[in-house]
Amino acid sequence: ARYADLIRQCRDSGALAQGKLLHARLARSLLDTHTFLGNLLVEMYGRCGSTADAAAAFDRIANRNVFSWTILIAAFARNGQSVPAMVAFQQMDLEGVRPNKVTFLAMVDACSGYGCPAQALDLHQRVLASIEFDLVLATAIISMLGKCGIIAAAEEEFLANLEEIESKRCVIAWNAMLAAYARNGCHRECLDLFQEIVELDQGLPDAATIASALSACCDPKFLDPGKAIHARAIADDRMDRSTVNSMINAFGKLGSLADARRIFDGMRNRSVVSWTAMIDAYARQGFHREALVLFEQMDFDQEIQPNDFTLSTILASCARVGEIAKIHARAQSIHGDLDLGAVVGSALIASYGDCGCVEESLRVFQEIKCKNTVTWNAMIEALAKNNQAGDAIHLLHTMDLEGVKASAATLAIAISACSQLGRIDQAREIHARAAAINLGDGDQREILGVAMINLYGRGGLLPDARRSFQDLAKSNTRASISSWNAIVAAIARAGDSRGVVEAFHSIHLEGLEPNQATFWQLLASCCHTGLLDEVWERFIYMREDHGVEQAKRHWSSVVDALARAGSMGDAADVARTMPFRPSTAVWKILLHACQIHGEGWGSAHGAAREASRLRPMDAVPYVLLANMY
Repeated sequence: ARYADLIRQCRDSGALAQGKLLHARLARSLLDTHTFLGNLLVEMYGRCGSTADAAAAFDRIANRNVFSWTILIAAFARNGQSVPAMVAFQQMDLEGVRPNKVTFLAMVDACSGYGCPAQALDLHQRVLASIEFDLVLATAIISMLGKCGIIAAAEEEFLANLEEIESKRCVIAWNAMLAAYARNGCHRECLDLFQEIVELDQGLPDAATIASALSACCDPKFLDPGKAIHARAIADDRMDRSTVNSMINAFGKLGSLADARRIFDGMRNRSVVSWTAMIDAYARQGFHREALVLFEQMDFDQEIQPNDFTLSTILASCARVGEIAKIHARAQSIHGDLDLGAVVGSALIASYGDCGCVEESLRVFQEIKCKNTVTWNAMIEALAKNNQAGDAIHLLHTMDLEGVKASAATLAIAISACSQLGRIDQAREIHARAAAINLGDGDQREILGVAMINLYGRGGLLPDARRSFQDLAKSNTRASISSWNAIVAAIARAGDSRGVVEAFHSIHLEGLEPNQATFWQLLASCCHTGLLDEVWERFIYMREDHGVEQAKRHWSSVVDALARAGSMGDAADVARTMPFRPSTAVWKILLHACQIHGEGWGSAHGAAREASRLRPMDAVPYVLLANMY
């Protein structure tokens, strides 16, 4: 009993080092081979995040029972190691050990993390055939199916248990279905279900219900329902910290930054999640300076330390190497001598790559001990973005040699690298490789299909791009907005602005909503062919008709269109009054237009001054200005 209590203390306090010392002492007298103490050791290691030690402790148990296997599977699942959990479950079957309810719950957790629809459906059927079903299992199954994208099966399971869910007022089951809808983009269904819960009343909904409903309001069409849910939460006194964080997140994604900031400023006890949500809201809408200022305020507070997600979020707002280096140093101060890890490491690789510092990206990549697919993807993409496509392809081969499974995103980046090198045939081989190994579901096929459309579009092979688009539309029932954006970009590169406008109308006929990327392609194409009226009209109706926020690049397209048309004064006015700080590129557009049209001397001098203020070492503005004399 004394040893058991000591193991539990190490487990509860996360004291891995002390736990290992205790294990070594037990091993000397073979006490760790006893089932009870062995099970406790496996559990302790799992809670402390050391699955390798958990597996080693499990192997030393002389007589393993169902609890031994369940604890091991749960240890893997808790630490995001879904595949080892599934392997352990199969081995358990082979040894004739019958799983119990807790085993299945651990496996549901593992499948949820893995996200494989086939595995999730198989486990669902196994549960139905093996043990008596109850609401706890049903709720876990609904959640798993939702996380794996099998929304129809989640609905079926929910409806099969609806009578019991309603009679027992099982809010957790309602929340699981709400979260499944929200996760899979079924925003209308999520809000309809929320309304049903509201009508039941009697303690429903709770804070988690409101949080799930709010996550469905991240579509611009549902801004008003989002505000109504916010008002209801205040009226019902459901404003716990989790709910408030969800509201900040929802309003941030909707572009309603004033609402998000008002809620954030009204919080008494902000958590790291609250700060991260508000920073992400600014970064998502292009307000990078505000995001950096808020991060500095958070860091100055010192009571709340940024976590890996905060650091990776703020890195996306860093436009200068100095800013990235500062966040890099902060991350190292938090992690100490430990590895930065895949989350922060991948974000650093991407940020340095975006700024052209590939050497820094490589240094971070080499320092990460446990690289995952995202880490490899970030490094391959950093190389490809910086015109080192050959090195990117070579790194893909290295990834294969090290046994790291390439994702659809990996191969899509490799296809993009082939595009830079003009290796159309090699890109086709990569695409064929993905098809041969049956790489994933419809979403994965779409990632690769879009990459092929982009490849052909950049290569000027518009007929091939159209063929890839049609093939993708057939395989996924209908084309998504991502694939439409890719074909619109291909048409735009071919210089067919009328074709771009026609494709834009086709998107509406398909019942899809254009997004920021769609509008950017449309505006840029119309701008380059002198369709100034079309640019103005589409820009104005972006927000009014479609609820799409105008980002910096959309404003830049308007400046470009006006400048090309010779309206230098109007172009300069738009540049100065846009709700973002204009980039150097915007001022260069003005300078170049002034040079072409031979007018707008005041605008030219102002543009040169602004451009040189942003990048003092950039000689281009001075050269453009000098060429006007």
